Amino acid sequence: MQIYRILISLLIITSLFTCNTQISKLHTKASQNPFNEAKSFFDIFEFEIVFPLEPTEEAFFDLPKVALMVESGYFFSNDQGSEIYRYHQDGSFDRTIARKGTGPGEIHKVSFAARIYNNKIGFWDLYKGSILVFHSDGTFEYELDIKDKLSPFRMIATGASFAWPEEETLILGNVTALDQPNIQALSLKLKRDDKNNISIARIDKVLCVKETNYDLELGSKINSTLTQVGPRFWLGNEYVSSFALLDPAKQGNPAKFRMIQFPEALTPEDYETLDPNDRRARFRLINLKGTVFNIMPLDPFVFVQVGALGFVPFDQSGNQLAEKRIKCHVSALADTYKDTALFVTTRKGIQKLEIHFNFELFEESPYDIGDDDQPYLVRMRLKEKFRKP
Repeated sequence: MQIYRILISLLIITSLFTCNTQISKLHTKASQNPFNEAKSFFDIFEFEIVFPLEPTEEAFFDLPKVALMVESGYFFSNDQGSEIYRYHQDGSFDRTIARKGTGPGEIHKVSFAARIYNNKIGFWDLYKGSILVFHSDGTFEYELDIKDKLSPFRMIATGASFAWPEEETLILGNVTALDQPNIQALSLKLKRDDKNNISIARIDKVLCVKETNYDLELGSKINSTLTQVGPRFWLGNEYVSSFALLDPAKQGNPAKFRMIQFPEALTPEDYETLDPNDRRARFRLINLKGTVFNIMPLDPFVFVQVGALGFVPFDQSGNQLAEKRIKCHVSALADTYKDTALFVTTRKGIQKLEIHFNFELFEESPYDIGDDDQPYLVRMRLKEKFRKP
């Protein structure tokens, strides 16, 4: 009997120790998550540099339609996406690299930009259904007519999101397939002929499918969020708070969208009582509850903008790090690169930030003309504790 009591006591002690150890690990894990205490972008990022873009008689815009950072500078379109400009790292104007037109290297309306294979830049022209390829110094190389290349496959290039990680692999985030209306994203294999012209060798893989009932009830929408994170590609949903992880190298069924968990997320149930013709109600759902507006990869985290109110953090494997949105009050996020976030706002917007934070952001610049609508570049960098996984 004594031995029995001793064994029972040991079991109780062991169970308590195991339970306390597990609770301790959970508390440690929670305390190590720096996003738990973050309430806004300014708890995560610090201002690195703020400067105006050089005004010229050639470049006119307040807020660019697309923007992209590279090692040597910045690419911006104008507000309409009908011209593309290149600026040096200090904000000085380099040149206009694409003007409105229908010829080679000319654009009608760019709506998406991405860093692609071999350190090149690709711009999607919404009206031409083409991708225009430039070198990082702004030199035009060639234009790939996706609309024309897809027609033999009974598909329409609706754009605008794409990724081009390798010269022979092109990923489209949004197509309309006449034979398979549920296709959302696919990868293509490209080839060049003896004259170096590109053609589509084959449809490599359907990467993601969609719920077609949204298109039927609400009308089709162009997906504008596709971002490479490591070997995979993250695709945002245009209808609910969800995204899909696309892996061209993985065999098996197409990826499914996964819901983002936070209070008042936009779910399919929100559409059950929605009048499809009530545009104001739809606008509120998209902006307040939120579809995916942007996906911004950083080292080592990924922030998914859900609606107009903020960003939800994930690790690079797609695991959600906080069940809340982290608010951002700068302006529309333009681009991210390594551990840097790029915003473009106006001079008036910089003044509002100064009042909000009660410190000076303006520095002397030969390009500051004192115009409230002059575009300013705001570059922010992850704080030290957020730079580690």
